[in-house]
Amino acid sequence: MRWANFANSAWYLDALGTKARAGYQAFCRQDFIGADYGLVDCSTADPLPDYYAAKLFQALMGPGVLRAAVTTLHAGAVRAYAHCSRKTPGGLTTLLLNLASTPVNITLTLSGGNVGSASWEAGSSDPTVEYHLSATGDVMGTGVSLNDVPLVMTAGALPALNGISSAAKVVRMTNRSYAFVELPNAGAPACQ
Repeated sequence: MRWANFANSAWYLDALGTKARAGYQAFCRQDFIGADYGLVDCSTADPLPDYYAAKLFQALMGPGVLRAAVTTLHAGAVRAYAHCSRKTPGGLTTLLLNLASTPVNITLTLSGGNVGSASWEAGSSDPTVEYHLSATGDVMGTGVSLNDVPLVMTAGALPALNGISSAAKVVRMTNRSYAFVELPNAGAPACQ
């Protein structure tokens, strides 16, 4: 499975975020289940890393797109995308990709697009719901952990993809990981 690994999910999510920011409303994959590029392993029927990436992107990132910038020591290795939340009117959801080989602390500034502007920075009092995904083992493998819990099918059932509430004042990401961060109380006017 040359492409079906955790490291590939960063490419896939970057493409989803870039296309959405450019106004695309759909992204077609070559196949759902297949040899090298599927979302599901054709021999075991287990979800591959891109399956979880696609599932969370679809569930959390709504149609309204903002501009997102990050402030971190590794700004070139961190990418950010922001949308109106699919789950909460007025809420925002950000997708953060940490391509750096070291952990990062992130400050976000969100503006423009069709939602006006909002910001979330260290010191913000609004709670977040965070979905941190990392490789279980090697980034070139197919294991995925959500908030440090490995995602595995049990008795043929998909694992729950639940975020964790955080009162933290900064988004802390491990190396080579990605996260969806919901700001349910952002109050973005065009996201109502």
